[in-house]
Amino acid sequence: MQACWPLVCCVPFLFGIVTRCICCVGVLMTAMWGANAQADPLLDFRFFTAPQDQRHAPSTWLVNWLVRPDAQTYCHSVTHKDGFASRMEGCVYWSLGQRQCTVVTTDSTTHSQLGHLYLHCLNAH
Repeated sequence: MQACWPLVCCVPFLFGIVTRCICCVGVLMTAMWGANAQADPLLDFRFFTAPQDQRHAPSTWLVNWLVRPDAQTYCHSVTHKDGFASRMEGCVYWSLGQRQCTVVTTDSTTHSQLGHLYLHCLNAH
């Protein structure tokens, strides 16, 4: 029992050192990750005002979804459009006469991106 006594006295001291080291490592890792953290521009969690009631009639408009690698710039090249909106990795264009709207994204997109571009369709007419 006497041989164990010094070890028992050292356990709280050693535990304190280990705890401080773990905390320091955690703080350093958080600082490194936090320095590189940026908001993803494709995730849009802002509130918006819903379009007017007459714009909630999707059966009167045809909405297409086109997947292209050049989605952000594709809408600029479409000639038969009355308007368009562009975002990072996506765009949307519409034709009032044909009552048609086309959402264009890359093959890897987000629900937020699709929703944002679809809202442009609702607001286009």
